[in-house]
Amino acid sequence: MIRMKRKKLWASCLCFAAAFFLLVTLQVITELGNSENKVAVISSLRGGPLTPVERHALQFKKQELHSSFKTESAVNQYPILLWWSPLTGETGRLGQCGEDVCFFTINKTYQHNEMTRAFLFYGTDFSIDSLPLPRKDYHDWALFHEESPKNNYKLFHEPTITLFNHTATFSRHSHLPLTTQYLEGVEVLKSLRYMIPLQIKNSLRKRLAPLVYVQSDYNPPSDRDSYVRELMCHIEVDSY
Repeated sequence: MIRMKRKKLWASCLCFAAAFFLLVTLQVITELGNSENKVAVISSLRGGPLTPVERHALQFKKQELHSSFKTESAVNQYPILLWWSPLTGETGRLGQCGEDVCFFTINKTYQHNEMTRAFLFYGTDFSIDSLPLPRKDYHDWALFHEESPKNNYKLFHEPTITLFNHTATFSRHSHLPLTTQYLEGVEVLKSLRYMIPLQIKNSLRKRLAPLVYVQSDYNPPSDRDSYVRELMCHIEVDSY
């Protein structure tokens, strides 16, 4: 009797294991099928065929996976924008440049590629000892620097800043000023969400100044502290 019970138990375990194995196998086959039909699924979800840009991107990804030679051939079809600073960490990506498609990369081996059209620099990492020279007539240089000028003071002298065809910094003189880069929209300025009634403001004036000066560093090169000290001679300022 004991032996028969053991045999029944083993038989039940084997049946359960076989059923579990078949279930897992079926799921794997289903996932593989979904992967093969990924492009068709994306197209159906969008309610129409893929756009030319999406087709280019998918084609490039397939080429990148299968052959470095094919990847090189595909890249040569598009203008190359080379990040001279490894800011993005992207070894290769197709992206929109207005209505066109461009290839973005941090791979410096593309420096002398005939399709390279622009070099992108991150201000903090910019060094005059490491530049993509010689510079071709059709090479544009672009600067992105949202940090303080003191991070790299060389950039804010005329001989250096004039090296760039395009600039995006905190300065209002930049081609793309980043002064309001964290501003979500005009509505944020119009919102009354944080507005305090005048009665409460007048009460707070008994212990708080009408102005507040908040800084994360002391005595910076801009000498802003001297300006605030002078301002304090004319109006109360709380400094933090």
